[in-house]
Amino acid sequence: MAVDDCIKQRPMRALVWITVLSTCFAVGNSRALAGDADAAQHLYDEARYDEALKELGADCVTATAIVRCEELRGWVHMALGQEEEARAAFLRMLIADGSIVMGDNVSPKIKRAVDAAREALAKLRGLRALASRDPEGVLLEVKAVDVVAVNAIRVLVQNAAVETPRAVEMRKHDSVWVGRIEGFESIESLSYVMEITLPAGGYLVNGSAEAPLMTEIGGQALSAQTGELLGLGSDDQQPAMGATSSGMPTWGWWAIGGGVLAVGTAVVVALLAQPKSGDGSIAVTFVFGDEI
Repeated sequence: MAVDDCIKQRPMRALVWITVLSTCFAVGNSRALAGDADAAQHLYDEARYDEALKELGADCVTATAIVRCEELRGWVHMALGQEEEARAAFLRMLIADGSIVMGDNVSPKIKRAVDAAREALAKLRGLRALASRDPEGVLLEVKAVDVVAVNAIRVLVQNAAVETPRAVEMRKHDSVWVGRIEGFESIESLSYVMEITLPAGGYLVNGSAEAPLMTEIGGQALSAQTGELLGLGSDDQQPAMGATSSGMPTWGWWAIGGGVLAVGTAVVVALLAQPKSGDGSIAVTFVFGDEI
């Protein structure tokens, strides 16, 4: 082999080795992040549940078999008595593959947990955005789901009047997620896609670009707290502590109310103080509010 040929091949060999090492590092790193389901299964079978959970890693997002990873995670949590975490894992499992059915050899307790996760998934699938008019655009509201934790909701509005989808980051307040999108004065309905982020890497999308969800734009806000949450009012406009919206201190209203009550009582007493026939004495009868 000529020297020139050897020199030419050395960079190629180096590139091959770099590629191999990079691939091995990526696989090993992914395995470290996602955990080893086989090893976790072995630990689970030996009732070493804490070690099995640690082997599965923080989440199953990078696992090569997400369904198996989440199912095993759910089993481990159940064995540890952590039913809420188990239902969350089973929920992520069903999001990845909703056709899964537990076999006859599965304990009733685990079946109930999976059924609860399936019910939670149905509620998440049923989430819809409701829209109402606002001086600055359109208010969007999504009723919160009480059966499962939700980290974030984002609504992508993609009407024909919008060249690219406009993202609305929803904010949670009590039992509702709210957000605002500016414009759309002449639009009577919105088409959108809803992205729902769950803990531990759970992710769900309602609707799609090809089949978006639809909502009519109503005339008023659906929630009394929506304007306050979105900053339509400010703290400076709120009455000071101990004062009412008119600016008068609360004790002033109590004083006025007490005076009115005293005068009213005196009038009632005077009206009911009638002379008795005969000896000219006066009989006074006290009549309270619920007796008048």
